Amino acid sequence: MNVLFLQNFWHEHLGTMCLSGALKAAGHTASVGIGSSFEDFKERIGLFRPGLIAFSSTSGEHLWAIEVARQIKKDHGIPVVMGGPHPTYMPDVIEEESIDFICVGEGEEAMVELASDLEKGGSGEGVRNIFTRSQRFDRALIRPLVQDLDALPMPDRSLYYDEYPFIHDNPVKHFMAGRGCVFDCSFCYNHQWKELYEGKGRVLRYHSPSYCIEEILRVKERYPLGLVVFEDDTFTANKKWLAEFLTEYRSRVKVPFACNVFATTVTEETARLLAEAGCYRVNMGVESGNERLRKELLNKNVSDESIIRAARLLRERKIRLLTNNMLGLPGETLKEAYSTVELNIRIKTDYPWCSILQPYPKTRIAEYVKKCPQSGDGQDCQFKGTFFEASVIDQPDMDKIINLQKLFYLTVKAPFLFPLVKVLIRLPLRWLYHGIFLVTFAYRYMRCHKMTLWQMTVFSFRNKRLYGRSRSARKS
Repeated sequence: MNVLFLQNFWHEHLGTMCLSGALKAAGHTASVGIGSSFEDFKERIGLFRPGLIAFSSTSGEHLWAIEVARQIKKDHGIPVVMGGPHPTYMPDVIEEESIDFICVGEGEEAMVELASDLEKGGSGEGVRNIFTRSQRFDRALIRPLVQDLDALPMPDRSLYYDEYPFIHDNPVKHFMAGRGCVFDCSFCYNHQWKELYEGKGRVLRYHSPSYCIEEILRVKERYPLGLVVFEDDTFTANKKWLAEFLTEYRSRVKVPFACNVFATTVTEETARLLAEAGCYRVNMGVESGNERLRKELLNKNVSDESIIRAARLLRERKIRLLTNNMLGLPGETLKEAYSTVELNIRIKTDYPWCSILQPYPKTRIAEYVKKCPQSGDGQDCQFKGTFFEASVIDQPDMDKIINLQKLFYLTVKAPFLFPLVKVLIRLPLRWLYHGIFLVTFAYRYMRCHKMTLWQMTVFSFRNKRLYGRSRSARKS
């Protein structure tokens, strides 16, 4: 069967590549279309003649997928499956008439079985992890997690690289050494993932170091590769695995890489191993510069001291630091928002990244927002397609905090501007601050991904155009 994946972002999706690898290994054919509207996909649908169309959707992005699927059903009547985080945690999306199936949880085996069943004229019902309007979500029908990740086919890189020169030529390539996360932050769905798979296998799993090295070397031999980006949430959690992998990476791969770290996992030994293996940058979640909010509200049990120490150890090894931050927390005061800027200045963040809190429904922080008397009209937590524009929470000083988010990068990188910024955020100049945010966001992205100005210009043009169209579609 021909399976067509559709997305609206010019970026390689690891999940899609993994699914394509599994489908092709089972004898099916897969392709991916990138565009901003149904019109962008009409020619591809006509030429590829898919028997199944698939969307991998996060919450917020699912709105775009539903709209495109509605037009696909109207013009072609092709079965549509939605997988990814949104249907996994909000399976009620199957009530949308344009969605025929949802795939809950990890999908390699489920997608292969669904495609095979439909190809034989089946209905798709009875496939574990796949649910329909007549066969609603039931945790008992979720298959166990794959424990031996090496048994899975390697991600199908040709899906993107052989068809899209822009993605092929980008020297930044993405990988995952494992799956799962050991932490339980309130703004994340990880606690629900653990509940979904309770009794169904270990959540945190790693590929063997040799599997990871082989995958990277294959990419290095066939495609441009200047920076390896590991997307794992907990890349440094398993010290034994990390030491073995980095020793082999250092001797065989010899390509700069980036990864995510949790502040409490950064030790002198970890920093040394990362640096010696060629680590160019790490991403570390600060979230809030206020320790009380970080621990009590975000359920991130990390002290200021741990963050400061981790940043120092990385800086001593000349590893660049990207910090993830968020403003607009429920009940957050302007002074507490300032503390996030101040902590980033103190640890000398190379690439400060800051969003506005999006309390996704069914996360613990969303439940808190509903009960928070200061959240006012925002208590329903309506979806936003982006976490960079505005907040769904209505509370004192939110307009100033949103303005501060727009100027966050500039303020952290040029601390002498902080007193001026405290005045500017009180002015109704959101259009100006949004423009500054877009410029600094692009500059940060370019630097931390080691991209040229031309590569960044093309990347920004493609994705800003799609982003602008999707915003218009949501407003219409």
